[in-house]
Amino acid sequence: MTEPGTDYLWDRSGPVDPEVAALEAVLAPLGLDPAAAGVAPTASAGPVDALAARRARRRLIGAVGAGLLAAAAALLWWSSRRPERPAGVAACASSGDGFPFEASADLRCGAGRGRAGVLAVGGSIETGAAPAVVTLPAHGRVELAPGSRLALRGSRPDEHRFVLERGELSAQVKAPPRLFVVETPSATAVDLGCAYTLTVDEAGLGRLTVTGGKVELAVAVGPPMVVAAGTSASFAVGRVGTPVAPTAAPALRAALADLDDGRFDALPAALAAAGDGDLVTLANLLVRVPPARRPEVAARLAELVPVPERLLGVDLSAPDPQPAEAWRADAVEVWMVGRAP
Repeated sequence: MTEPGTDYLWDRSGPVDPEVAALEAVLAPLGLDPAAAGVAPTASAGPVDALAARRARRRLIGAVGAGLLAAAAALLWWSSRRPERPAGVAACASSGDGFPFEASADLRCGAGRGRAGVLAVGGSIETGAAPAVVTLPAHGRVELAPGSRLALRGSRPDEHRFVLERGELSAQVKAPPRLFVVETPSATAVDLGCAYTLTVDEAGLGRLTVTGGKVELAVAVGPPMVVAAGTSASFAVGRVGTPVAPTAAPALRAALADLDDGRFDALPAALAAAGDGDLVTLANLLVRVPPARRPEVAARLAELVPVPERLLGVDLSAPDPQPAEAWRADAVEVWMVGRAP
């Protein structure tokens, strides 16, 4: 053991120990200033008192050094154990660009959890046992049912594109047409100024029910359907059902199931079963059937809504779909103005 007087750690009388000097520099701000503390130096302190003080000082330095080493080791361990956020997935943000959301219970938001935050592009929220509300500033709101997952794929001034991966959402939107878009695993709902409920499972089976306004529902193949207030349409991978009113006759529903599967020999049965409350169904059939079958639908549709003057004399059996789409648009407007519930 080094004797006092020959060791820099004891009384600084020996050669400077670089390690001790470095540690002293780190701990200097924590040292006791006798003058500031009101303690006068004691000139009569004996050798025993000085030795005890030096030993206490040595123990203090050792304890502090050990504490610092332990803290550094703990920080290193915590950093290595902290889970990384998956690439491209946003955690729950309290502010920033995106759409605010809130829930009455914790929900999953990217790699985090919370009851409120901002859904940003590339992020998603997943509800548990409680619903959540996503606010569309100046345009409305979306309520996400329990057990649902909603992502934000893109957002720009002319379009906000969400993805309902599973579950149910209810939207109330007052915005320019086509600003609010919701994709599902099988179909895409394009808002045309409306209120609606959209449900879908992970296999892509779902239903769109419109309570106000109208929604365009489309898949990758085939013409999109226009679902107006008071009607609904089912959808699956590669197929969108013809919109139907809740009052539709069972015979009409059965015929539509065949038509939706491409069996157009069921068209006469559908036209015969359609009533006055099936205007939206007939208007969409005009677009859905092959061009050669359009005149059949047009004859039944004309009993409910007049042929638009601009389409008088137009051959609906021609390949061009625009005349049929124009008549459908007029018929849907008639329904919404005077016939919607």
